[in-house]
Amino acid sequence: MIFNRATVLLGCLFTLSSSFSVNADDSAYFDERTYLSDLPVVISASRLEQPELEAPGAVTVLDRDDIISSGARTIPELFYQVPGFQVGRFTGSEYVVASHGFSDHYSRRLQVLVDGRSIYTPAFGGIVWESLPIHINDIERVEIIRGPNATLYGSNAFNAVINITTRFAAGTTPQSISYTHEDRDNYSGHASASIVESRYEIGMNANYRENSGFGKIPSDQTTPTNPNTGQPYDEMQDSIRSRAANIMWRYQASTQLEISSDMGLLDAVRDFGDGVIDDPYRDMNIDSDYYRVRFDYTSDHGNHLSLQAFHSAVDLQDGDAVVPLSVPFDNPALGGGVDVSTSFKEVRQEIELQFTPELDSNLRLVMGGSYRKDTIEGEQGRIFRDDKSTLNLGRIFINSEWHASQDWILGAGVMAEDHEHSGSSYSPKLSAIYKVTPHQAFRVIASRAYRTPTAWEEEGILRFYLPVQPLEQLISQATGMPIDFPADRLDYQAYQTEGNLENEEITSFELGYKFVPNENTKLDIRLFREDIDDMIAIYSRPFDLVAQGLLNNNQIQTIEGLNNTIGFDSSALTNAIGSGNAYNFRNLVDIDINGLELEGEHAINDSFQILGGFAWLDSQIERYADPANGIVEDNMENNRKTLNNSVPEYSGFIGGRFTPTNNHLLALTFYHFDEYEWHGAGDDDLGETQFFRLYAQATHEYTHYAWKMGVGAVIRAEPFRDIDNKNAFQNHLFSTVGVDF
Repeated sequence: MIFNRATVLLGCLFTLSSSFSVNADDSAYFDERTYLSDLPVVISASRLEQPELEAPGAVTVLDRDDIISSGARTIPELFYQVPGFQVGRFTGSEYVVASHGFSDHYSRRLQVLVDGRSIYTPAFGGIVWESLPIHINDIERVEIIRGPNATLYGSNAFNAVINITTRFAAGTTPQSISYTHEDRDNYSGHASASIVESRYEIGMNANYRENSGFGKIPSDQTTPTNPNTGQPYDEMQDSIRSRAANIMWRYQASTQLEISSDMGLLDAVRDFGDGVIDDPYRDMNIDSDYYRVRFDYTSDHGNHLSLQAFHSAVDLQDGDAVVPLSVPFDNPALGGGVDVSTSFKEVRQEIELQFTPELDSNLRLVMGGSYRKDTIEGEQGRIFRDDKSTLNLGRIFINSEWHASQDWILGAGVMAEDHEHSGSSYSPKLSAIYKVTPHQAFRVIASRAYRTPTAWEEEGILRFYLPVQPLEQLISQATGMPIDFPADRLDYQAYQTEGNLENEEITSFELGYKFVPNENTKLDIRLFREDIDDMIAIYSRPFDLVAQGLLNNNQIQTIEGLNNTIGFDSSALTNAIGSGNAYNFRNLVDIDINGLELEGEHAINDSFQILGGFAWLDSQIERYADPANGIVEDNMENNRKTLNNSVPEYSGFIGGRFTPTNNHLLALTFYHFDEYEWHGAGDDDLGETQFFRLYAQATHEYTHYAWKMGVGAVIRAEPFRDIDNKNAFQNHLFSTVGVDF
C-alpha cells in the first residue's frame, strides 16, 4: 500500500514538473560555481541555492579551508566547530556526534547526508561513523542546519541536519597522495585520481586507516578496574583497521541531460568489548557498500528535474563471543558458555524525485517525493523480535520562498510521511526574514518535526543464552534427584521491548540575526526554544522467568540451595536468570530546551582570521513517567537526572588562522565543554572538557605538482576522560605529508 501511494505521488510530481519554468541553478545538486560566489551561499536550509543571509535557519558552513585548518583527522572531529554540538568516543574507534545532548552510542536525532544520500542507520539510529567509506580528504564542504528541518529531510531531521558534499560532487577531485602518522602507531593513507574530458569525468580514491585506540591510562590518573575480573584497565581493546575505496563518474549526455554515479565499499576490523560477561573481548568485522545513480535534466524551457536512486548496506559480524560459564559463576565444571553475539545486517534502498519550479521572479518552489525500503536481518530473539524486518517509508514535500518585497522574504513548507512503524505524520515550517540592510537580517522561524522509533526501540529483544544441560547434571548429582528444565537454555540477560511506540515530537521557535558584510566576515545569533514531547527513553523492569515459563518456583528454590553442595555461590546465578532486569523503551519524557547559540568569523586583514562559537543550553524535564504502564515519576529519578545532565549548559570554541603567504598556514583553536554525561557510559561527573588543537602546514608548489607538509597536536588544557571513566584523553601529536598533481 505504501509503495503504491509513493509511486502515484512521484508520478504526479513528475508530470507537474513539465508545466513550470525553472532556473537550473536552483537545483539541489552542487557544482563548483556554488562555492565561487562573491558572497557565501548555502543550499541545505531550503534546497534552494541562496545567499547565506537569506537562509531560513542557522547554518554552519565548513569549507575546504576550514576542514584543513581544523587539524581534524576524522570526520566526526569536524563538528567540534559547531555551536551546540557534542563529540565523543565510547571507545577509541567509536565516535558519536550529538546536538543538544540526549545521546548514547547513537545520536538518533540527527539526519546526516553524503551527496544527498541518507546514512542514518535504521537498525539502531544515528550514524556508524566508522562504517563510512569516505575519508576526510574526500570532503569539499559541510553544511550543518542547527535546528529541526524535517520539512525537507524527513522525520529524523529532529535536532539538526548535516549535509556532506564530497570533492567529486563539487567538481574538485584532485590527483593526490597523502600519509598521516600519529603517536602510538596510529596512521592513515589516502590517494585520489581523476580523468577529465570534455563530456565526462571519472574520479577514484582509496584510503587505509589504523587506530590503536585510547592506549594505557596515564600514571598520574586513577586506573579504573574491570568489574568482571577486578583487574585494572591498563590496555584498552578498542583499535580499528579499515580500508575503503570509491569510484565516481559524471557524463554530460547532452546539453540537457547529465548522468552521474558513485559507488564505494569499506572493510574494517574493530577490537571490541570490555571483557565483562555480556561484552567479552572479540573482533567485530564491518563491511559496508553503497552505489548511487543520479539524473539531472534541464528542458529547453529551463525546467530542471533530478532523479536519484541508491542502495547501501552495512554488515556487522560479531566475532567469537561465547563466554565460558566459569567467568560469571566461578565453576569450570559447568562448561558451555553464554553466546552474546550481536551480528546484524541492514540494507537501504531509496528513490527520490525533485524539481524546482520558479513561477515568477519573486516566488520559488522546490517539490519532491521519495520511497525508501529498509531491511534489517539478525538472529531471531537475539537482537530483534523477528529474524528479518522490513520498514517502508513514503514521503512528499513542498517548500516555497516568496520575496514579498525588497526587505521581506517569507517561507513555508511541509513534509508528509507514511512510516511502517508510526503511520502518517506532517512536518510544517514557517519562516520570515527581514533584511535591515543588504548585509544584515532578522529571522523568525516556527517548525515541527518528528522522529520515528528505530527498529531497536520498536522490536529489540537481546538475549544472552545460558545452556541448561550441564546445570541439570550438577543439580541432579548434588540432590540425587533428576531435574528437567522446561527449556534447553535460559536467558542470562535481556532487552525485551514491547513496541507500540509513538513518534517523538519537537516544536521549535527561533529568533535569529545574521550579519554577512562580505565573504570573510559573518555573525549569526540564534535564540530558540524547543519543546520535545513523547521522547523515547529506556527503563529497566523485572524479568520474571517464572512468568515467562522458563523456570518454576521449585526450580528457583533448588538453585538457591546449592551454595555448599556444588561449590559455588548460586546467588550470582539466581540474580542473573531468576530475578534479573530487562530493558524496555517507552514514550516517557517531555522536555523543554531554551538556548542561545553564537557563531562568527572575521578577517582582521588578508593574513589573519579569527573564528568562534558559543552555546548556552537550559533543559527542563516536564515529565518522566508513563502512569498508564505503571511507570511513575518517583521511581525514575536517577534516569531523570542522567537525561538532564546529558545537556551541557555551556560550550564553545575560539580560534585563529594565520596565512602569511598562500603556501603557509598556522591555526590554533581552544575548545571548552561544561560538565555533562553520555547515556550508557556508566560514569558520572567526568568533569569539564578543555583542549587545544594546533595545526601548521607548508605547501611548496612546482610546475606540475605541490608538496604539502603539516604537523599538529591536540593538547589537553587539564586532565579529562572522554565519555567513560576508562577512556582517558591523552595529548596527541600527528604529522602529514602529501602531494597534489
